[in-house]
Amino acid sequence: MSLITVDSLTVQFDTDEGRITAVEDVSFAVAPGEILGLVGESGSGKSVTAKSLMRLNSDNARYAAQSRVVLHLDDRKVDVLSLRTGREMQIVRGGAISMIFQEPMASFAPAITIGDQMVEQLVLHRRISEKEAARVSIEMLERVGISDAAKRFGQYAFELSGGMRQRAMIAMALSTRPRLLIADEPTTALDVTIQAQVLDLMLELKQKVGAAILLITHDLGVVAEVAERIVVMYAGRKVEEARARDLFANPRHPYTQGLLGAVPKLGSSLEEKGRTRLSEIPGMVPNLKKPIEGCAFASRCPIATDLCRKVAPAVEAKALGHFVACHHAPREAIAA
Repeated sequence: MSLITVDSLTVQFDTDEGRITAVEDVSFAVAPGEILGLVGESGSGKSVTAKSLMRLNSDNARYAAQSRVVLHLDDRKVDVLSLRTGREMQIVRGGAISMIFQEPMASFAPAITIGDQMVEQLVLHRRISEKEAARVSIEMLERVGISDAAKRFGQYAFELSGGMRQRAMIAMALSTRPRLLIADEPTTALDVTIQAQVLDLMLELKQKVGAAILLITHDLGVVAEVAERIVVMYAGRKVEEARARDLFANPRHPYTQGLLGAVPKLGSSLEEKGRTRLSEIPGMVPNLKKPIEGCAFASRCPIATDLCRKVAPAVEAKALGHFVACHHAPREAIAA
């Protein structure tokens, strides 16, 4: 049983230079209580995909007719892309789904206290009194490790450090008791100590609250730490999906192999491997303003053939639970 399913998601944007395809035919699902990592370099379509789950893309976004995003609740299914009014969207905007944005300073209203913002959303989504909302908010700030929570409750975002703002955003996102938490680069711009604390906090709160987490990042070290399954995206397309341990042990798409090859590995020097520098992926990400023929990674792929340059590979099961979009990815026998 899935909590949310994304099927054939294609997102385009109308711009002065024409219609641009940012996400093309992406499908995946998140199970209740699961941590799913959504990985790829900048511009791969991760954030656009995640915002589609809450209908937060800008007004010039266009969703293809075959695209489906379905939220499975206990009493009903919600067709997210069919929602139209603000009242209808409350279920996916702070109700069943909450989001931690990449830069919390840009997400908090600068002229309203942290507490007032937390209280407002709790009154809206949980239908409780302002007094009860204030109590819940302070308690949640304490749970995420913010010292002197009652004082911080009355402060503005600019009065908090970066790490504390990130914790406050996590507290606000979780205070509505979401079924799914979307975390968009939650450790970006934080020092390594605070990064570790934020990741530990997410794992702890997942256990306590039971929320599923969609973790968006370009940092493979982060997903290796916490994710159970990983979806890899490139140029708006899904290129690989597998359990985390399988993907790290046996990456099957050349792009994923390139990403992992560029990560420094503790305990093994480059000299021991006969190299003097880290691996790199040659070339550039294709221009999404132009239609991409064939495999989007073909121009950078060391094993690309004419077939790759002409025909886009379908996402296929190459092993049990391991899906790859590559004509040349090795396939294992899958038991019926």
